[in-house]
Amino acid sequence: MIRLAVSDLVILVALVVAAALAWVMYFCFKDRCEPDSRRLFLVVFLAGAVSTGLAWLLYVLFELLGFASEFALDPRASTFARLLYFVLVVGTIEETCKFHSVRWFIGRHSLAGEPLQALLLAATAGLGFASVENLVLGRFLEGPELWGRIVASPLTHALFAAVWGHALALELSVQRSRAFRVAAGLAAASVLHGIYDLFVLSPGFGRLVGAGIILMLWLAFFVVVAGMLRRSPRQVGAGSQA
Repeated sequence: MIRLAVSDLVILVALVVAAALAWVMYFCFKDRCEPDSRRLFLVVFLAGAVSTGLAWLLYVLFELLGFASEFALDPRASTFARLLYFVLVVGTIEETCKFHSVRWFIGRHSLAGEPLQALLLAATAGLGFASVENLVLGRFLEGPELWGRIVASPLTHALFAAVWGHALALELSVQRSRAFRVAAGLAAASVLHGIYDLFVLSPGFGRLVGAGIILMLWLAFFVVVAGMLRRSPRQVGAGSQA
């Protein structure tokens, strides 16, 4: 097990924070953030980070129930059993924790007519979650594996969160509550998260398949955001002033 020196730990923290803030600034730029919105993005980022604590408690609970994380890496376990673990335990726990870190703030801030902001806030919560995860796991990694996690993990968590974030955005765009829509978005994010983890932690071409999943989600994210920007009143106003 690798343990970092204090100087290396400081470097790790700086790299993780820099990567996360770069993505937060990108999402904020997409939303044409005003000062109040920037504060909201920062608060949601921190809420996503804090939600890792709840995720950890749920993992401990599942281990007490006999669903230890080592099961996912057991070569004797069937692929289907590992998939169920990654979807029903890993994907469900992490996406649900991220979801509630955003849903609470959306309930306290009026985002009516701002579906794009809801989508980007969801992605930002994913960045916060990934940052803490990287700080915890990064201490035991080095070389390409460490760099790969620092670069890729914020994006993957943000994109999975954007799946249920899109459902929240649709709810805001029609200004009508449809619990099944959000539940379906959360379930879809959990399934995609679980499938991704299964492939990434599988031998052979698993990581390439996982990269393909992220690429498709990234392209879908671009398409959805572009469509929302075209329909956004703020974007139209900005364009008329340019």
